[in-house]
Amino acid sequence: MRLGLILFAASLAIACDDGATPDAGADGGFDAALRDAEPPDAPAPMCAPGCEDDETCCADPTGGDAVCYALRNDPEHCGTCGTNCVAANRGDACQASQCSCGVNPLGCRGTVEDFCCPAREEGGQTYCANLATSALDCGDCDAACDIRTADRCDGGRCVCGSREPCEGTPESTCCVDEPDVGCVDTTTDRFHCGECENLCQGAERCEDGTCTRGASCGGACELGQVCCDGVCCSRRGCLSGACMDPPAPDGGAPDAGAPDGG
Repeated sequence: MRLGLILFAASLAIACDDGATPDAGADGGFDAALRDAEPPDAPAPMCAPGCEDDETCCADPTGGDAVCYALRNDPEHCGTCGTNCVAANRGDACQASQCSCGVNPLGCRGTVEDFCCPAREEGGQTYCANLATSALDCGDCDAACDIRTADRCDGGRCVCGSREPCEGTPESTCCVDEPDVGCVDTTTDRFHCGECENLCQGAERCEDGTCTRGASCGGACELGQVCCDGVCCSRRGCLSGACMDPPAPDGGAPDAGAPDGG
């Protein structure tokens, strides 16, 4: 009986040893296959007859001959081969292996929020701009928002307050109207008569963009004047419904003088 048990245990041990060997062999073959599948390292570019000490041999992405570049100051290969400062919107020059934009020696990031723009005027400098929020560069470089249509840039779009831009006409001008900002009709709005924040006083009404007392003048007066019972007049000269400004030198309408009546 004991002999039978010993023989049975020995057969189990042999079976276990035989089962472990194929697994190890399979794993080893799989690892070897992975190593064989890895692509070989690409050969380094070769420049003939060779580069200077301050140059680096860069491969031609189109398949042409490799070329030597000074990565410290080449704007098309700045710091590393193929780093083009202008194409990446990071700068217009390369200084000390770093793209630079105008007075910014570290350049821009090349994103919508940090974009290197050309100079606004001849002889000026390039500059980093936030095209998402800059009212001077809204959505694009040097694309300024018209103050008659918008008061700010939001997401690269000119807007008036929280609304769409105004038309930019006297009937639709973007004005700050506390506590809000919106489009107003400057031909009739007594708080923005003729222009934003030009407030009509007392019983004056806004008519044709002119603060008016009494009879209408039949049209807009000059900026800074009021319509004083049918006569364009300085505000200070309009007294008790009559314009007390001195007559104009040519004998025409009264001389309104300076906008403040001086």
